This record gives sequence, structure tokens and C-alpha cells, in this order.
Amino acid sequence: MSVPEEVTPPPKPSKPSLSTLPYDVLHAIITHIPHASSLAALSATSRNLNTFVSTSGWQIFLQSKFPSLYPSYLPPTTDSAKNNEPAANKISWINHVQELTLLSRNYDRRGFLAHELEPEILLPTGRGKFARKQQWSALRGKGSQTIGFAPVVDAAEGILAVGGGHDILLRRRGNKVEEWWLYGDKNFAAGKDDVTALKLFRPSADGEQRALVGRANQSLTCVAMRTSRVTSGGFGQSRTEAVLETKPKCTVRDSTLLERGDESLVASVLGNDFVTLHRLPSVQAGEKIKKVPIAGELYFQGNEQQPWTASFLSETRLAIGMRGSHPAVVHTITPTGFTATPVRSFGAEECFDLKVASIKAIAPFPDLRGSPDLFLAGWSAGATLLHDLRTPSPYALLFASPSMAVPVYSLLPLGRERILVGEALHSLLKVFDIRMPGGRVYCTPGGSIPTPTDGPLDLPGAGQQPKKGWVPGWATHLQPARTNVAVHILAPQRWGQRGVRAQESPVYSLAAGSPGGGSVFAGLEGSVWELDFKGEGVHKKGGRECTMYEFEDRGYVKLWKQGAVEEIGEEGPRGLWGRLDGRWREMENERD
Repeated sequence: MSVPEEVTPPPKPSKPSLSTLPYDVLHAIITHIPHASSLAALSATSRNLNTFVSTSGWQIFLQSKFPSLYPSYLPPTTDSAKNNEPAANKISWINHVQELTLLSRNYDRRGFLAHELEPEILLPTGRGKFARKQQWSALRGKGSQTIGFAPVVDAAEGILAVGGGHDILLRRRGNKVEEWWLYGDKNFAAGKDDVTALKLFRPSADGEQRALVGRANQSLTCVAMRTSRVTSGGFGQSRTEAVLETKPKCTVRDSTLLERGDESLVASVLGNDFVTLHRLPSVQAGEKIKKVPIAGELYFQGNEQQPWTASFLSETRLAIGMRGSHPAVVHTITPTGFTATPVRSFGAEECFDLKVASIKAIAPFPDLRGSPDLFLAGWSAGATLLHDLRTPSPYALLFASPSMAVPVYSLLPLGRERILVGEALHSLLKVFDIRMPGGRVYCTPGGSIPTPTDGPLDLPGAGQQPKKGWVPGWATHLQPARTNVAVHILAPQRWGQRGVRAQESPVYSLAAGSPGGGSVFAGLEGSVWELDFKGEGVHKKGGRECTMYEFEDRGYVKLWKQGAVEEIGEEGPRGLWGRLDGRWREMENERD
């Protein structure tokens, strides 16, 4: 009788774990992780997960939680569909995630520092020597001003450009050190040579910053301004690379730029009647000044339609804001110029039951699929509308506060996260958090996401009430915090009293130093303000304290004023939604 051989039992299967999951499954898991701290904790559980999170996880997190800002962090030569190429892998995704989550928290809690910029410029005295630094306020042009010295601002990747009067200032910031340069021309005079349009090109590696500059003297040029090998804080060197043809006796009211490969598109509003298109070729250093002819133009009757501003929605579409019965129009760009008939127009009567209205601010609204069908328009009726070319409705969404109907002068969308609106009175800057699918996905830990309020919004003086709901938000005054500053919000009839009017100014222009809005710059009459939401700027003593009010329910406004700078980041009082920064203190007795 044979003895059966002893059979070795099969080994027990090991229990599955996160570190052994396929990468495609990990990819799906990370898209559902709510906060960056949770992803950091996951990366600390094993070596394999640490490697995956370091190489791909942070990029997946940024793409899933900040989808509208994600394309802005890709290299210009890298397509979003090819973001796994080596050029994209060199990006420090964890730094971008840290920045955007910090900004999300600070915007939710209204945690920012605000101050008026006062660059100091070294004045040459001859023989290679420089006098003591003088502030910009002492250098501002004197004499008649065509637009009351309304600064034009633009920003790109650490560079701030300011068109103040007939001069241009550039600021470069690094390691909490500011470097300023002043670019002027002794042949330019205040008033007739004021800068009226300023757009920056992407920074180049040759130490020069290029910009499109329009002036009240009818000139439109592409200039290169050197920011290296010159004395920082002094006068910089600039050269004209291209001169764009304009119309006789037509001031450059506005100009916008769309960079693409070897050729950039430029659309400009000239005088009261013309919108022109230029195709600007790339210019190499040392080349002769290029003369760029008008590639296409639109003519509007000055008495019936007056163009104010223009913005590219894509390479083939241009949105124009103007004064008239149909103040928002969209034209198609063709190889020979523009189509004579607009693709779509939006009437003042269908939006606000008005015969005539004006739009002085217009901006494309980012679409995750790259569709050029959405844009924002700031109306003189006191609201910002989101227009959608794909629907028959006059507008898709309305952004306004319940206090007063004040014309909109400037717009700055930050992805599909927030919309910043500069108004025509009270030095007022409004911030609207956008709550829609594909927009702001990330939520600050402990915060909450409100939903748009249903029902009509009462806009005084705007005719029939709009048919759409409105979005909650908040606003701040770019002036020192004083008791009488907020009077006009709750008692508009008293806004003209003595001591209040002196603090009034439109917010003429807005720009952001980064896609997420870490630094926001606002051009007011005779000054430029910076709102720093990252706390990394250079803040001198005597910084300004601001007032702020929130609006969530129709007709309800809550006022706050800033306290000591040292209280930033501390846990503060409970706001209308979320938790405010500890610096804010509720203003009392303002309703009397």
C-alpha cells in the first residue's frame, strides 16, 4: 500500500492594497480626493505611492480640482492633450497645487493685503550719477489729461506694466524684492501722448519685455523694453519694433492681443467709429521697424453706435462692446478681415428693457472644451452678464450686487473660479465666486459652497427686472477704512456729501499677476492698487486698511472693516458663508 504524497497547499493570496493598485485606478482615486492635505497623507503611506504622487498625482489633483486654471500652467508649446511629454513633467505641480489651494482659502476668507503702489525712480543728474529716489507721484505728468490720468495695467508671469499718463512703468518681482523701470520719451507730452492701451506679450528669454502700446496721439506700436543690464529703479531702454497703421485723427481707445505662433492678432478700437484688425508678424532683434497695415476694419456710425472695447474669443471670433441699441456684437474673423454681418448681437431691450446701453468691458469666458461661445460683458445698467452664443437666451447668468446699479468699467475672470468686476463709482471692486459644473471644484476645508439665488434681481434704474437669478459675492473699497466710506452703499442718496466724493474713482483697469489671482492690480484715477492674496509681496509700513461688504440674499448687505495686519490668517468671526479672516471686524451703526 502506497503512502500518498504530501501536497503543499497553495500560498494564500496577498490582500490588495493601495500601493499595489494599477496606475489607472490610482488616477481615478485621486480625482475624488477632496483636499491637498489628504493627497499628501496618501503619499506618505508607502514608497510606491510617494513616487506616483510625486510624478503624476499632484498634476492629476490640479487638473481635477482646478480644471479651468490647469491649462494656464502648461508650457506654451505643450498641448493639453500631450501633457505627459517631458516638457510638462518638468513642471513643479506640487508648487502650483500649494499656490491654488492657498488662494482658494484666502479668497474664501477675504484674506488679502491691499496697498497703493508708489514706485521710486532714480533721477539722473549727469556724469553717470543719480539723485535720490523720487516717488512716482512726483513724476506724474502735469497738464491736461485726455482721460484724467486713468492708469492702464497689464501683468504676466511676475511682470507688471503700468501706463500712467505718457510714461510706462515696469515692475519685476522676485524673492520679495521689487525692481522698477520707467520708460519715457522726451518728445511725449502729458495729455496728448497718454497711454490708452497696453498689452504684454509673453516674456522672452532675451531680457526684454515686449508690449503693444496704444496712445491718445493715434499711435499704435509694438515696443521692446529692456529689464536687464540697466539700473534698476531708474530709466529703462526701449525700442520700437513695429508700427501698426491707424486712422487719421482717431485716438486708440482700446487694443487687444492674441498671440499665436509666428503671427499675432491685434484688434483695436480707433476713435468713435472704427474697429481694426492687424496681423503682427514676429520681430527678431536687430530687424528694421516693421510697418503693419490694417488687415480688416469695421465702421460704425458714431451717432448710433460707438465702439468702446474689443476682445478675442478665438482666432476666428471677436466680441465688441459699444454704446447703442445692441451694445454687444460678435464678428467672425476671416483671412481678409471681418464679416460684414455679426454672428450674434445682444440688445439692450432684451437684456434690460432699455433703448440704449453701453458696454465698456468685455472678456472671454474660459470653456473647458475650448469653445469660443461664452463671454462676459459689463453693462452700464449695473450688471455683468454671461452671454452664450449657443442659446437663444439673451444671457445665461447675471452678476450684480443688490445695493445699487453702477456701470461696469473693467472685468477680470480668473478661470471659471471667480470674476472680478471694477465699477464706475466708489473705487469699488467686486468679487463673484462662480458655482457651476466644470468651474470651481475645490472647496476650502471647513468651507461651504453657496448656490446662486433664484428669482429676479432688483436693479434700480435698470428698467424691467432681469429674468435670471444672481450669484452671491463680496466687494471691497480700494481706499482707507473710514466710517463714512460705506455710507453710499446703504444710503445712496448721501454719497455726494463732503468727505466722501474725494475718495471716489472708477476702477478703470484690472490685471492679475498669475492665473489664480495671487496678485490683482487695479488702475484708479491717478493711482494703482495691488491686492495681494498670497502675502508674498513687498509691503511697506502704513499700508491701507479696506472696507468690505458681502451680499448673499437680495437686499441684505453686511459691512466689515480690516483690522491689524498681524491678525491675517487667524480664525475670525462667522461670515455669511464660510469663515472670514481674523482681520475683519463688523462695522456697526452704518445703517443710521
